[in-house]
Amino acid sequence: MNKIEFNPTVTKRIVEQDRYLTFIFNDLLNKNPIEEETFILKVLFNSNVLANRKLENQYVDEFNKEEKSKIMI
Repeated sequence: MNKIEFNPTVTKRIVEQDRYLTFIFNDLLNKNPIEEETFILKVLFNSNVLANRKLENQYVDEFNKEEKSKIMI
């Protein structure tokens, strides 16, 4: 598989579609209110998306949709 690049918008969409990731995201945000949302998304991306083939595939699909929408604009 090609290298997967972090994109906060795409990661946020993946998090919003997954109950577990949403729970972890909200928990980290509540425990670390001074952290930027992007930092927490990057943590979730590195620790959960890249560690799970299903989420990786979902991420790649969402990333490709994001790239196509940029081209069409």
